[in-house]
Amino acid sequence: SNSPDTYILFPSNKNPIDLIWAKKTGQQAPKSPGSKVTFQFHHALARLSFDITAPKLENGTVIKVQRVRLYGASYYEGVFVMQGYLNLNTGAWILADNGVKWHYTWTPEGKKADIPDNDNDEKDSIVYKLNASQLDYKTPPITNDKDSYIFIIPQTKNKPFYLAITYTVQQGNFEETVTVKKNLLEVLDPGVSNPSFEFKEGKAYVFHLILSLDPVNFSITPKVEDWK
Repeated sequence: SNSPDTYILFPSNKNPIDLIWAKKTGQQAPKSPGSKVTFQFHHALARLSFDITAPKLENGTVIKVQRVRLYGASYYEGVFVMQGYLNLNTGAWILADNGVKWHYTWTPEGKKADIPDNDNDEKDSIVYKLNASQLDYKTPPITNDKDSYIFIIPQTKNKPFYLAITYTVQQGNFEETVTVKKNLLEVLDPGVSNPSFEFKEGKAYVFHLILSLDPVNFSITPKVEDWK
């Protein structure tokens, strides 16, 4: 074809990793052996992460996080389309749904071995790692571990998808385990009747999960920033 565009097919379920693409700045080929062609590197995907805090804990109260879950309209339903064509000239994507969508779990133990094999097309979930499990009045926030981000092919979400956390509150002899959740579509596009949200390439999406001793007060605040 005469199109100036070149596409690569990228199935993120086979490669749950960051994808970088490079564009030549100016199309002149180098004239002399010493001259260089400059490339601009870009993140082709969006990145999702979170942190967990419990700002009002008193000394002697402990929260232990069992798991964080990210899932679609139902608990075992996947979230994101995982395949698309990347235009290597513009960085634009064309989604090409391969029928695979994962749901995600983060636990303090993680499952380092649970990385998909290229011959395992039936996989529909993955277990990642939290960097810690316990919050008290002086601990730093709990986050996803450094190799437990989600990388998302840019796409628009119109259907509910949920971030849930299961945790245990311990105060003296009192102990209670609760699970709370929020529809991230309503967190990202609040106050409208038909929420919609576009995950964009090169953006980092951080969800701040704010726990409370009263589960009713659970909240999630999103932050969108350029992914450096």
